[in-house]
Amino acid sequence: MGAFWIVGKQANLLRCVDILAAPMFNPKEFAAGMRAMTFPSGTGLPGRVWESRKPSWIHDILLDMNFPRLPFAPSSGLHGAFAFPILLADKVTGVMEFFSREVRPPDQDLLKMMYSLGSQIGHSIGHKHVEEEKEKLILEL
Repeated sequence: MGAFWIVGKQANLLRCVDILAAPMFNPKEFAAGMRAMTFPSGTGLPGRVWESRKPSWIHDILLDMNFPRLPFAPSSGLHGAFAFPILLADKVTGVMEFFSREVRPPDQDLLKMMYSLGSQIGHSIGHKHVEEEKEKLILEL
């Protein structure tokens, strides 16, 4: 299961904008809880990544003391989690978060690869915004 969090421009909180889950996995309660929650910097896995601007790994969410979605976690069967920042010009604009049913030790190579991917996604988003602004200016002129 994965989730995409964005930093709200006005509220300065992370909010979940999309959730993807494998077809055979239906975490209704957990997903509903995610959609209803927002996170300030430093809170929960997405908030930790936002604050540090670095990827983070939780080997078992049921044992993590900074996991506000813990009430929903046992029914989901999820354990392992990691997240990485979406960076645009060294600023976190979003966080990608992924879960697994297995307890997993940290994989530093995977975290490095995801950090690089987050930078590339941020660059693509930035390029898209520049193109949109360019089109607006052309229409105004």
